[in-house]
Amino acid sequence: MNDNCYLLLELEFDPPVKDQAVIDQRIEEKAKFWSTNSNHFKKGAEYKTYLEMLPEIKRIMSDPVKRKEEADSACSIVYSPIDQDIKILGATGEIAEDIIENYANTKKTPVNVVKKRVSALGIKIIQKFDFQITYDKYYKNKPKNAETFDGMKTYLKPFNKDDFYAFLNPGTMQNMDKLPCDKLKQLAQEKKKKEFYKNDTYSSAGKKVCEACELAFKDESSKTIYDDYLAWCKRRSILDNAKEIAKITDKKMSDDQGDIYIGKLTELLKDRTLAENIFISFCKIEKIEYNPDLYNPGKKEEKARKEAEEKARKEAEEKARKEAEEKARKEAQEKAREEAEKKAREEAEKKAKHDALKKLAIGAILCFLALGGIALMSGNDGSQSEDPQAPYQTIGDRVNGTSSVINGSEQPVLPDADFWSDITSGEAPLKVQFFDGSTGSPTSWNWNFGDGVTSTKQNPIHTYTTDGTYTVKETITNEIGEDPEIKESYITVTAPAETPTAVVPVPDFSASVTSGEAPLTVSFTDESSGSPTEWQWNFGDSPDILTEYNPTHTYTKAGTYTVTETVTNEAGKDTETKTNYITITAPLQTPDADFSASVTSGEAPLTVSFTDDSSGSPNAWQWNFGDSSDILTKYNPTHTFTKAGTYTVTETVTNEAGKDTETKTNYITVTAPESTDISSQSTETAIPDTASQSTVIAPVPDFSASVTSGEAPLTVTFIDESTGSPNEWKWNFGDGSPIIDGTTSAYKNPTHTYVKAGIYDVKETAINSAGKNTKTKSSYITVTASESTDTASDNTGTSGTGTESNNIETGSSTATLSRSTETGSDTSTATDITSLPTKSEVLTFVNDYKGGSDFIETVSGDSESYHPEWKWDIWQDQYGNILISFYYYQNNSKGYESTYFDSEGNIISTKDLELTLVDSYKGS
Repeated sequence: MNDNCYLLLELEFDPPVKDQAVIDQRIEEKAKFWSTNSNHFKKGAEYKTYLEMLPEIKRIMSDPVKRKEEADSACSIVYSPIDQDIKILGATGEIAEDIIENYANTKKTPVNVVKKRVSALGIKIIQKFDFQITYDKYYKNKPKNAETFDGMKTYLKPFNKDDFYAFLNPGTMQNMDKLPCDKLKQLAQEKKKKEFYKNDTYSSAGKKVCEACELAFKDESSKTIYDDYLAWCKRRSILDNAKEIAKITDKKMSDDQGDIYIGKLTELLKDRTLAENIFISFCKIEKIEYNPDLYNPGKKEEKARKEAEEKARKEAEEKARKEAEEKARKEAQEKAREEAEKKAREEAEKKAKHDALKKLAIGAILCFLALGGIALMSGNDGSQSEDPQAPYQTIGDRVNGTSSVINGSEQPVLPDADFWSDITSGEAPLKVQFFDGSTGSPTSWNWNFGDGVTSTKQNPIHTYTTDGTYTVKETITNEIGEDPEIKESYITVTAPAETPTAVVPVPDFSASVTSGEAPLTVSFTDESSGSPTEWQWNFGDSPDILTEYNPTHTYTKAGTYTVTETVTNEAGKDTETKTNYITITAPLQTPDADFSASVTSGEAPLTVSFTDDSSGSPNAWQWNFGDSSDILTKYNPTHTFTKAGTYTVTETVTNEAGKDTETKTNYITVTAPESTDISSQSTETAIPDTASQSTVIAPVPDFSASVTSGEAPLTVTFIDESTGSPNEWKWNFGDGSPIIDGTTSAYKNPTHTYVKAGIYDVKETAINSAGKNTKTKSSYITVTASESTDTASDNTGTSGTGTESNNIETGSSTATLSRSTETGSDTSTATDITSLPTKSEVLTFVNDYKGGSDFIETVSGDSESYHPEWKWDIWQDQYGNILISFYYYQNNSKGYESTYFDSEGNIISTKDLELTLVDSYKGS
């Protein structure tokens, strides 16, 4: 029976469920189950016990502190046996993934739980090696959601940059990829505003890269996607180069060549084993012959096992040697202590015994003298002894019966030599304390330590200065004679460990941060080699020198600073200088708002492009156009004023330091059109300002899509979500297909099929009797190319059969276009255009183009005629220049031969140019 609340309730405990509502619901569910099954023939008694525990369970699980204790206890209960097994399986510090899976299946435990415990114990998981999986993951398959970054390579080419980080780097920053998203977006916004303000090819590409940077670094998840994409591109570049080399060498690659590519992958991945697996998988799938014996799991595991066993054996031997030495040293010390105590005790006993015998002898002599005197006085000479034949017995014999006492005097015996020492081995110079352990009352000692040195002390101390094995001899002497004690190879002296020759240190250091606003505090870390003992730092903003090991310094003024570190030891010193290492910017100031408009007056509807002219690096904008439209937060917005009137425009700009507002009163003047064509512009007829119609207002458009991304062909249903009761809708799907305009439900919620890969803006105009408004969602639909694209498919962007009839706004007139999609032919009631566009029209298209052009729908400038037959293609040549090609659908017997213009509107020849198609836009 288990009384842990998390386990009883079968709640997740790692990490533990904390939502009280979830916990309470589970308690009720379990209580109901226990009650229902309380009569179960096997577990009924257990379930009744749980029901009795219910109040305590509720109390514990409603107390956060008690609940945490229960979660910790559950971890211990569940994980302890698993951890014990994992420690055995991963005794070498790593464990194969297939072993983890086998263990999980055997124990009926989820694999992810076992992997989690392996990681928690610090054991490395060796991934299963599957050639195809590894090839697909690290080479073939692009990271998820990274398709949008492919097109940016084209725009980066004019700048000779490989990625967004290099593009944004002002030239002084290091570790750009470590900067937070807010900082990267700020750099992109400043670069776009300061460097790409012209309407030329270079600036157009730069703006697009800046906008892509803002998208890539929108938040941490977007940045992670871009970083994964960048790593994938680098891996592909390395492996593609290997494929090219293999083609030259007839699909064969030497070990040395392979090591070069494995080294590059290791530098990128920081994991040699993974790099080897990727490269071997790549060679396997691409059928490149590369040292088939290199990857042999059995051989590798055997080698690792032997290395581990050898390492363990050496460690065990070293441990045993040290333990034996320590044991011998302690035993010698203990023996010396015991012998010294024993000797002192024997000497004390001997002295006490001698004193007692001396007293007895004196008493016996006195007694003998007294008896002898009596006998003489009585004339008795002692002949009346009971045994007249017994030998004469001495006083010593009568006292203790020893044979060394003859005729009343104690006789010495031959000594017995013995000795020991406190230690018997060690590094030279080795100092050894010798102890005499001889018996027989020696009176002199003679020691020979085996290295040519002797001593006559009883307990000498001797230092061995040279490594070697020495025999020690002690000879002791008393009045009877002498006795030697020889101990062969008793002292072992090893050479001292060599002290490495001091070398001049090699300085190096790093900083916690290398750029930021003043005041900026930077922690410097010394990373020098060669064991320096002294440090000197110069931070470049003053002549002061600091001598700390890892100093901290605060830069108070804006500037670029060179940092110098000098390190010293007994062998010498050296200096490391990092030029322009620290970049300090001035503190961010509150922005100063300002703006301008492309036009400040005109007839309704009047479209105005506003340009932000603020200073102080704002990173957020709010625009109020004074006509009750929604507040916009774009950088340089475009707004259409649909009604006559005078409008005050307000811009508010913000950055981290604060915000500022610029208001231009009566800035935009919109006049009513001079004349209105009732038959063609009925939806634009001004509504009399009467009380009965005062509640009717122009609609506010909004919409959503059934899907916003997918492979071509992608069919999308758009759902109108406008307010203000519109009764007519116009849709521009952004891919060059005709604008649709109508009043039925088919136009309210249309369905459209995108046939080409690309990123498309979608525009909806909602109309009622009070007026109209337009909603544009930029980069709203993302269409990716399918893996197998039928190049022969129709590229007109439409599908199906039938005839479409659309009313298309032209600004001053309405042209009705009929298209037979079944035959692919076009008919038009518009005037046939047989002349090329003017230079002004080309420039208008270039300046207006943002992946979709309003100019195509309504030609402005020199021509008021609608051009439904035009087709425009955007190209880039090998030098990074943007070109525009133009041709007619009709009246061209040469098969759509194009005329090419540069971005300045000049007709050019493409004879020597290598062109890459960027985008296409059809006029009808």
